[in-house]
Amino acid sequence: MKKLLLLLSLFTLNINCAELPRMNLIDAVKQNNIDEVQSYIAAKADLNARDNNGNTALMWAAFKGHANIVTLLIDAKANLNGQNNFGWTALMWAASKGHENIVKLLIDAKADLNSQNNDVWTALMEAAYYGHANIVTLLIDAKADLNRRDNDGKTAKDIARTRGKNGVVEIIQQEEKRIEDKRKADLVLETLSSTMNPNLIKLICDYI
Repeated sequence: MKKLLLLLSLFTLNINCAELPRMNLIDAVKQNNIDEVQSYIAAKADLNARDNNGNTALMWAAFKGHANIVTLLIDAKANLNGQNNFGWTALMWAASKGHENIVKLLIDAKADLNSQNNDVWTALMEAAYYGHANIVTLLIDAKADLNRRDNDGKTAKDIARTRGKNGVVEIIQQEEKRIEDKRKADLVLETLSSTMNPNLIKLICDYI
């Protein structure tokens, strides 16, 4: 009878062990082990646990380019805007590494576009530094702040120019021109609205 109870205990222990993840969450992310990550999510584990440098699972997934895991973690409500010991966010990692698909996932999930790290750099600055033109465009379209400045007073455009990333400089200049043109058009319409017939203003707006 004692032997039977012992065997049953060992059998139950083996089942329980099999249900537990075999590695920690961050290691699972680094290895792109989707099954293990799903096990942690199913077990309601702390998805925002950090390594010694303050990086979370989401940060590592963004750094490594593991889009499927990024999606899993976003859906499981991992913290999108957590910062590591150096102030880096998942979006900054994705932007610096050129992972366009992950940048888009984080933008769509409403990650903070303008967080700044310990060097006062944003994701846009990281993308500009490395010349990731498509990512710069994504961030601009999502309304990232073009005018943020780092500790040296440089904007993303300044950083791109210093690095010789002329394509990025051109993209930012085009957006700056669009913003300025809109500002001027709004000013004209505001002036007209105080002096002209509303129907005529509508016709002008429709024409524009």
